[in-house]
Amino acid sequence: SSSSSSSSSLASSASSASSPPPPPSSSSASAPAATTNVNKPPPASSSPSSASAPSVSSSASSSSSSSSSADAAAAAAAAAAATFHRTAAILGISLVAGGETLGIQMASRLLEHLLRYGDVTVRRTVPLAYALLYTSNPEISIIDLLTRLTHEPDFTVARAAVLALGIVGAGTNNARLANFLRGLCAPGSDSARDGSDRLTFVARVALGLIHIGKGLVTLSPFHTDNQLMSRVAMTGLLVILLCSDEILTTAAGSQHYLLTSLALAARPRMLLTVDEQGEPIPVTVRVGQGVDVAAQAGRPRAVTGTQTHSTPVLLAHGERAELATPQYTSVSPILEGVVILTKNPDYVE
Repeated sequence: SSSSSSSSSLASSASSASSPPPPPSSSSASAPAATTNVNKPPPASSSPSSASAPSVSSSASSSSSSSSSADAAAAAAAAAAATFHRTAAILGISLVAGGETLGIQMASRLLEHLLRYGDVTVRRTVPLAYALLYTSNPEISIIDLLTRLTHEPDFTVARAAVLALGIVGAGTNNARLANFLRGLCAPGSDSARDGSDRLTFVARVALGLIHIGKGLVTLSPFHTDNQLMSRVAMTGLLVILLCSDEILTTAAGSQHYLLTSLALAARPRMLLTVDEQGEPIPVTVRVGQGVDVAAQAGRPRAVTGTQTHSTPVLLAHGERAELATPQYTSVSPILEGVVILTKNPDYVE
């Protein structure tokens, strides 16, 4: 019996040794897998920080560039505001002295000193002051001065001088000014020496002002023998003159519509005589250079170097007209613009 029990124990131990081992549990099997997953480096696509790094850098660069441009614009605006009082003061000289012969001569001498001894800011405004003094009055000395200023190394001074030439000769069909401005507009001229065509644009605007209204209108704000000033016309001129320092970004840039403000100053410069019903009457008039007869004894002639014309007739700057026939009398003491005539009751043919 002992031998049989031992044999049976031997058989059971052999069977247990020959049987396969039990399968591992799920917890023991997942532990190595989790260990391997932890040890693996994360894929590049699964990291949001690495994907957003280029966008963050590009946005930072764009923000820095925009901030630098904004700082530059703010600095330019601050510099313009710091020097604007000089521009207003120099143009104020022309506003005070305009319309009077002696005052214009004294203001011109003062502007010559400013042009010689002033800094760049002052030199940029002096051509505009000349334009306000001699609007539609192309005197030879002023034309020569502004022509020299168009060759200044500072392009702002040159642009202001070109615009001043157009205002000085506005509506006069001056051949000398027209030929000079056409030379600036020609291809390959010195007007493109700054690498842009903005000076050429200003030269074309000035050339258009020379022939404005085909020579039948004027931009001068003074009328009635220079005794009165039109505030509307002066406002139209000041709009262009005050924005000329930044003309590349205003009248010669995106705000070119500012040029239409010159239409406020345009008015006919011819003498037209009509009757009481408004019908035109052609009469004979004498046109010549006006003479100051204030405080002179008797009845001196107010016109010298006269020429006889039949109305309508054009009157240049400084010219006056007087009736050459006793058949009509004028309602207005100054023959300028549209004048109403009445028949002289004392006239006998």
